[in-house]
Amino acid sequence: MRQCRIILKVTELNLGERRKRQLEQNSDVTFGNVRKSFGDLEVLKGISLEIRRGEFFSLLGPSGCGKTTLLRILAGFEFADSGEVKLRGQDVTQLPPNQRNVNTVFQNYALFPHMSIWDNVAFGLKMRKVAALEINSRVEKALETVEIASKARNKPAQLSGGQRQRVALARAIVNEPQVLLLDEPLSALDRKLRANLQVELMRLQSRLAMTFIFVTHDQEEALTMSDRLAVMNRGVIEQLGRPEEMYEHPANAYVAKFLGSSNTIAATVIAANRVKTAFGELETECDLPASGEVTLAIRPEKISLSRTQSSNLNTVAVKITDEIYSGAMDAYRVKTSDGTELEVSAMNIGEVMLDFETGETLYASFPTHKLILLEAHTKAEIT
Repeated sequence: MRQCRIILKVTELNLGERRKRQLEQNSDVTFGNVRKSFGDLEVLKGISLEIRRGEFFSLLGPSGCGKTTLLRILAGFEFADSGEVKLRGQDVTQLPPNQRNVNTVFQNYALFPHMSIWDNVAFGLKMRKVAALEINSRVEKALETVEIASKARNKPAQLSGGQRQRVALARAIVNEPQVLLLDEPLSALDRKLRANLQVELMRLQSRLAMTFIFVTHDQEEALTMSDRLAVMNRGVIEQLGRPEEMYEHPANAYVAKFLGSSNTIAATVIAANRVKTAFGELETECDLPASGEVTLAIRPEKISLSRTQSSNLNTVAVKITDEIYSGAMDAYRVKTSDGTELEVSAMNIGEVMLDFETGETLYASFPTHKLILLEAHTKAEIT
């Protein structure tokens, strides 16, 4: 039998340890009850938020939720109607952009096409009349940091999208800002390049020990890269916390559905740890109210499918209505006897192919500790 040898490449960044690191208590950025309207449209509805020094922080939400407006207010490109903005304790609410020690990397990178890469990176320093020797030193260091020094004499048109993104980063960090703002800088790249640059950005941020504030509408991107993230919706923050906390324990139905797929289930409390749903009773380890209507949620990958009926109370007969193969995942849409539709997914590990077929009746199991309490209310409202 031919032997396979697996080689693991160890880098300076251990992502597992990164997740466990303790964030500094000192704040780099503070938003205090920030409000902003454009005409009759209130875009920010009293945002209060502290971002810690050296943190990789993401603002996540759909178009129009207010995340980019909040970033532009921090950069000084927009001014809040009310509230305050502080950088390391200094009130910068009314200061122009050139008096704030922040830099922004935009989605389109905004490089000067007629200039070399070296001149693009040096441009800001020259405008500030920094001494020539210091410009040379700082530009070289910035280009080396983002691993693009070999392209210093090229023009932007001669570089790939990923290389241009590195140049935009070098141009931002060469000014040694307190905070680096990134406004969806990876959204125009293809999936594979975007995944590679996500890791590079995390490594860069870790090396620089600089505060990064990252704006994105991509849930996977925010979960992958952030120390903490804020999910925004219609000008408010729905939930704030570490990625794993928010994915496993979303605050409400909006966060549950925005941070990946989620099945929401309307139920009535019938005991301390039991609810009644349209398709049967379920046990849960959630902290349920004494009575009333609740909304529960469970992630598709937490539900298991089997042809064998279990004696477990949380096992329900379902019929497969759709099967979706997406490479790494096998995904199914199933329907209970009352017509409730659910999503179920499992990793395609390649050892045992899941040969479930459309129309087949199976049994879906709901682990008690994976059912999440989203809302308790008088009437279940699932949006």
